[in-house]
Amino acid sequence: MTPELKTAAKVAAVSQIQNVRLTFVHSDLQPGFEKVLNGKSEIQIDHRMTEYIVREDELQLILEFKLKIVVESAEEKTAPQPGETSTPPLEIHAKFCVDYTVKDLKTFSEQDIQAFAKINAVFNSWPYWREIVQSTFWRMGLPPFVIPVFRMPLKSD
Repeated sequence: MTPELKTAAKVAAVSQIQNVRLTFVHSDLQPGFEKVLNGKSEIQIDHRMTEYIVREDELQLILEFKLKIVVESAEEKTAPQPGETSTPPLEIHAKFCVDYTVKDLKTFSEQDIQAFAKINAVFNSWPYWREIVQSTFWRMGLPPFVIPVFRMPLKSD
């Protein structure tokens, strides 16, 4: 078990999830997306805590999730020029606010809260993120896509 997981477990032992709210969602599908997929593509998924709010024994964590498809098509094997950005053909971005009650919250350090957010809060909000991606793909008329299971870091690297 990693030190970060042990730290997160201390907070989790005295925490109770109260609510998960979607606070932001944006999706963008570029025209000609289907043609672009004929090249090599990679799905990138990122997540992070953007902020947290502490009130008495209440903890609010704001988590941001992003999915984008990066493509190298036969026509686009050259890298963008300096200052040029490449728009992903598909991008989904969401933010969730996750509310917890935490016994004796003030006894935990910022590092404890960061570890809890990185592991437990992401784990708790992951199913909501998966649903956003699944339903967005469907609404865009794309084949189903299932976000992989969230893997907790169990071993030190």
